[in-house]
Amino acid sequence: MVEDQNLVNVKCPMCETTLVTVERDQEVRGPFQHKCAKCKRFWRVDYTRKVVTHVKGKLDKTPIKKWVLDLKSGDSTPHIQ
Repeated sequence: MVEDQNLVNVKCPMCETTLVTVERDQEVRGPFQHKCAKCKRFWRVDYTRKVVTHVKGKLDKTPIKKWVLDLKSGDSTPHIQ
């Protein structure tokens, strides 16, 4: 029998493709840059502040540059200032 590993897929805010998979119980700190394999955008995922920021790629088609990351589900919501 396979045990549940408590993995969370952090998704691209624009196309919902998985950027990276992290373990729910382990604490990840700091910013990391990931490239979406589908839409080719570069995202800086800051696990400490729980923010996803657009870095590069398709600037004219990315209206929202900053997103708030929910590490329990891996989903992102637009950051409201």
